[in-house]
Amino acid sequence: MKRTDRTRAIRQAALCFAAALLLAAIAPAASAAQDETKTKKPHQDRTGDFKARLETIAERLALTDEQREPVFTILREENDARAKAFTAAREQGRDGMKALRERMQALRAETETRLAGHLTEEQMAEYRKFVEEERKERESRRGGGRGGGRPS
Repeated sequence: MKRTDRTRAIRQAALCFAAALLLAAIAPAASAAQDETKTKKPHQDRTGDFKARLETIAERLALTDEQREPVFTILREENDARAKAFTAAREQGRDGMKALRERMQALRAETETRLAGHLTEEQMAEYRKFVEEERKERESRRGGGRGGGRPS
């Protein structure tokens, strides 16, 4: 092998090695950034999902123009309270998660009471049906009933 061919081969090997080192250095950071995005999405990037939910409710309940604002305000306040309750429960660990179920039931009852002041009986029945469908859909995604479908 000539000296120039050998030098070229060494340079190519060095470049390949440098590229491999660079990829090895970047990959964990990229993976961590992707994991952080996945972690944030369910609880922090749901603005679009919530807006779509409001519009779906408006359609399903056939809300009038006069009903939209108060109903949407009640549902936004419930959504904000749920987010705060979930955050607090996670910070408290196992004890917080036990208390969370009671807090969610109280929020649902309060929301229904407030909505009843703005909706007809038929709209309330449709709202309850919609919420039940959402619950069943969540449970099917989790793999079963309450508790996340974990084996006993």
